[in-house]
Formats: sequence, structure tokens, C-alpha cells
Amino acid sequence: MKRYFYTLLIIPLFFYTACDEPAPTELIDNDSFEVEIIGKDIENEYYTNGYDTSGVSNEILNYSSVISLSGIKITNNGRTDNISSAQVYIFDKSKPFRSPINNILLGYETIIPGIIRFDNIVARLSDYRIRFREAGTLIDTVLGKKYELFNLNNRPIFDPFVFKYDANINFNYNAFLGGQNSSFEINTPKEITGTIKFINNGNQNNLNIEINWNGESVNNFYIILGGIKSINNKAFPFYKIKTNDDGRLIIPDYLLKNIPRNKFNKFAISLIRKYSGVKNLNSNELYVASQSVHTILVDIP
Repeated sequence: MKRYFYTLLIIPLFFYTACDEPAPTELIDNDSFEVEIIGKDIENEYYTNGYDTSGVSNEILNYSSVISLSGIKITNNGRTDNISSAQVYIFDKSKPFRSPINNILLGYETIIPGIIRFDNIVARLSDYRIRFREAGTLIDTVLGKKYELFNLNNRPIFDPFVFKYDANINFNYNAFLGGQNSSFEINTPKEITGTIKFINNGNQNNLNIEINWNGESVNNFYIILGGIKSINNKAFPFYKIKTNDDGRLIIPDYLLKNIPRNKFNKFAISLIRKYSGVKNLNSNELYVASQSVHTILVDIP
């Protein structure tokens, strides 16, 4: 499959931007988990501005720089592909980008002040692109460059970077023009592996999904429940489910029913185990996240 297709399937996308003015966070109460509604209008796409919906949303704009390391598995029709991803964004906070009509802050232009390596592998430069919808028009714009490494199934045609689980990955920054260099280790979580099965409680119309995985009791754990559109194979996230990393969860029927069968042909369920924190680097706040993700695609009955 093309890399573009996998980009669409990485629902745990590092941060996402709503196409119109964002609505207040909506929560659904449940005794065993907390559900945040992250997508309502299925005709109004969510787009990724880099890596993933892993759960960091617009609060990421509070930081001057962002590092995202991800080990991602995508299981579809009995096949599992493995993706390794590293991305770095260094923002110029003096150059905000706002939507032309509604004046909503969507991001900042980026700068490339040096050379970045992960485990001594030089990150290449690629476009930092955002997409948003305003007044019914889809707008696509580039705000500069980001640092990136990408590999699919450890193939030599991609970058020679493989995400290491439950380990340390070295980050190294060499500044241009006499700036301050930096180097440190980024801790990564244990690999997450999940399975799903459908449960009928004596009624075909009452369909639940049971999710099982190798629990590790990590505090920062959640599940993204979404669907794959029939018309274009694009992933759309509906819910972010915050629960314990204890190895089992049942997604109730009342959540699944909100994914329309006439527009989506697959459920997309992403399990995300993440380490994250903030470092002070050259008097700037650097947000660092590493995550293990398992996205499972399954046909909607």
C-alpha cells in the first residue's frame, strides 16, 4: 500500500485540527471510562498536521518545539504492517497562522535552525502542511518544513529508522550559526498488541466490541474509536476513550450505533500507550512524546 494510505489510517494522529471553529469538548459519562467526542460532522474532515490523533490536540500550540516518536501497527484483514515514525516541529511563535475569515489560530510557521538525528540517523526535511475548511472551501497550505523519519516494515526503500519499544532513542540536535547543541535520551513504552471481537447480547441489534490487550498500567493510555469511509477509505475519528491500561474494555452498543453503516465500511480502533513530558531546551519549552499504537480495522457487521 502507498504511504499516503497509511497516513490516513493513523488515527492516533499526533495532533489534529478541526476544519471549522472547534466546538467545546463534549464528554459522555460512564462508570468505567470517559469518552470525549472528537468528531461529529462526518462531511467535515479532520486532517492531521503531521503525525498523529494520538491525543495531543491544539494545546500543542503552547510549546515552541515538538518531538513525536511512534511505533505503529496497523492490522487489516489478518495482516499487520509496522510503521516507525519520528517528527520534529520547531515553531516560530512570532509568525502565527490564522484562518483568513474566522481568525482562528491554526498553527505557526516553522524554522529549520539545525540538523536533527535520531539514533545517529539524520532526519530529512518535508513540508509541514495543514488543511482546514472555511466557508465551505477546503484550504491547503504549507507553513514551512518539519524534520521527519518514516519506515514501513523495515524496508530499505524508506528511512533507516526503526522504532525501539521499551528502550531509549537518542535525540541529537546540532545548531547552525553557533547555536547551542543538545542531546538526550527519549524513553519509549512497551509495545501494545490488541485483539477485538464482537459480542451480541442475545440481540443482533445490540452489538458490543470487546477489546483485549497486554495491559501495563501506564497512566497515559486511551483508545480512539473511528471508522473508515466507504467512499474514499479515509479514517474519521469519533471518540477518544480514556480508560485504564488494564488489558480489557467493552465498547458499548450506544457508541457504535453513532457510526453510520451507510457511510462507513470498517471500524478503526486504535490503542495508544504513550509517554510524554516537557523539557526546557535553550530557554524554550520542548514537548516530547513517544507512543506505541496498535490500530485494528474490522468490517462493520
